[in-house]
Amino acid sequence: MFLKNENGLNVYFYSANNPKQAGVGRLFTIVKKASDVAFPPDNPEYSLYRQLANERSSVINSIKGIK
Repeated sequence: MFLKNENGLNVYFYSANNPKQAGVGRLFTIVKKASDVAFPPDNPEYSLYRQLANERSSVINSIKGIK
């Protein structure tokens, strides 16, 4: 089960055997907002880092729940 909001996506444990517990047990969170990760601009991989950072919202929007 996942819940999407303006800041990103929270993914929770879901059991078809016990759907009353849906939303209990967060597994992970993906955050849209940029945060300071201190990736140095002089690093040879900086352009790849920027490319991936710019694509994060498309990754969040591509995640679909399992039915």
